[in-house]
Order: sequence, then structure tokens, then C-alpha cells
Amino acid sequence: MKLSNLLVASTVIMGTYAGSPSIWFTSDKNFDGKIVKQLQKWNVAGDKVEGYYYGTQFFFSGTNEVGYYGPQPRKEGTTNHLTFSVFGYGPYSDHPNCYKSADGGPGVSCAVDFPWEYGKNYTTEVTRTAQNDDGSNRWTGTLVDGETGEKLVTIGEYWTPKNYSLLQTGGNTFDELYAIDHYRDSCMPVSSYVGFYPVQSQEDGTSFTPTLDAWDNLDLRVDACARAANESNQQGWNIPGGFVYVNGLLNLNYEGKI
Repeated sequence: MKLSNLLVASTVIMGTYAGSPSIWFTSDKNFDGKIVKQLQKWNVAGDKVEGYYYGTQFFFSGTNEVGYYGPQPRKEGTTNHLTFSVFGYGPYSDHPNCYKSADGGPGVSCAVDFPWEYGKNYTTEVTRTAQNDDGSNRWTGTLVDGETGEKLVTIGEYWTPKNYSLLQTGGNTFDELYAIDHYRDSCMPVSSYVGFYPVQSQEDGTSFTPTLDAWDNLDLRVDACARAANESNQQGWNIPGGFVYVNGLLNLNYEGKI
């Protein structure tokens, strides 16, 4: 394991997210502000490519500020990547994987290079691991082996002030091709992601799983294959308990012919 280039990580945490396919999940709003842990299982399949961020967004109930986590595949010969961040004024961190700033604005960004494997199930865990008398909370992002439950690496941790409170229910997972400028005149690389709806837990240990609310931006035509086919080259489907993103599905029919 080696520490990441945090500057690179920060530039892609939000990136083209606003124009990326995403799936929103929701739950009983009566639990908003009571969530202290979130677990989400995922699996990245396909070739070892670079340029994607499969990010999950969660919200702090007190301010509606945003946190993110997720894997970023890396090209052959390099180590895959993980991120964990929070936006807004007030959060801070003294963890070696983290630094102050988030996408060039206020917040904290944490990241680490770690050799997670393609085709293997992992779980990202976001947990409140400490709290102070002043109402501030420490949040830790951890990668867990999806089969054995072994904690593999701490991605980072940060403190949020009292006004952030605890987590809301729900959130979303997006399929961001942050390297889109490299593929506007060609076809995006093939990559797929299987995600499951997060399991969220309260302080008393009660847990529940949000469910599908809505899909967004599944009709984008951002690369040459999509424009040639007049349909998106980033697709998403529901599966039992979760969802799948497939990128580059049109490449077989159009790559090398446009």
C-alpha cells in the first residue's frame, strides 16, 4: 500500500458528476439525523482502465453538506484508488491520508492507493468512530473484504462540527467518466460496476436498507460511439438488492468504424 497523490484525487471528486449517470436511493425520512454507519458492497469488473469514479454520495442531516466515497480504477501497471471526502466549512482532519480542501473548495479530501482486485466483492464502511462533548463527530472510511469481513485499509477519517449532526437516509451512486475529454472523439473504455444499496445503522444498532428512488442521466451521449449510435454508451440496470453500471457497451459495434 502507498499513499495516493491527493492533488489528483481532489480534482475528480466532483468533476463531471453533475452530468453523470446516477441512481438515487431513499428510505424512511424519520431516520434522518440518526444514522451513524453506512456499509455498501461493490464490485468493479472489466479491463484495468483509468478515468472512472464510481462514487457514492451521502448527506449530513444538519447542514445538507455532502460526503463521498468510492473506487477509481487505474490503468495497467498502477495501483487502484479509493476516495473518502466531505464538503463544507468546519470539517478537519489530521489523518495522513487526508488534507484540507474538497474539489478546490472547503472540506476535507482523503484518498489511498490500494490493490483492490477486479471481480471481487468489497464493502466500503463509513462509521462514526468518536464524538466529543462539543457535539463534533469523527467519521472513518474503511475498505472491507466483502467475503471475509476483514478490514483491509483505512481510506481516511475526518471530524465534522456539531451543526453537521449525523447522516441522512438515502443518497446516490454515480458513474463518472472524469476523463471524458480524452474520449469525446473516440469510444470510452469498457468498465462495469455492480453496486448494492447501502445498509444504514442507528446508534442502537437498528439497521435498514434504502431502496431505489430514481435513475438520472441515462441518456447522455458523451463519446463518439454514443453519438454514432444515437444512444448512451453508459447504461444502468436494476438487479436484486442493487444495480449495475456498464460503460462501453456500444464499443463492439462502433469502435474502429467511426
